[in-house]
Amino acid sequence: MKTEQIRTQLTNLNNSLTEIEDSAVILSDGFVVASKIVHNFDEERIGTISAALFGLANTAAQEFEKDEAQYVLIKCKKNYIAIFRAGMNAELFVDFKDNANIDKILKECVTVSQDIAQLMAD
Repeated sequence: MKTEQIRTQLTNLNNSLTEIEDSAVILSDGFVVASKIVHNFDEERIGTISAALFGLANTAAQEFEKDEAQYVLIKCKKNYIAIFRAGMNAELFVDFKDNANIDKILKECVTVSQDIAQLMAD
């Protein structure tokens, strides 16, 4: 089942990069396909907000004739939130600590989002 394969991808991502605290795969309409959320977050709100943020980023990228947005990165006081394109209709949401190696996190999340995109397309 794709959901279990996606959940496995999230588990592997969270286990390989201990700075990642939460992760989820969200459809463009805000539906959460799978998640590994350790905080007391409302998954439905994460889905809605993530889909809206990524949609806005994509609209901005297209408006400025820069193709499609690949990811959105938000720096908060004690952490980062990032949302990555994972195919045509899905995004990978991650929440990670501010002491993380950002380049390493971004590279790994891009790879995982591509893997998830492939799973979603099959």
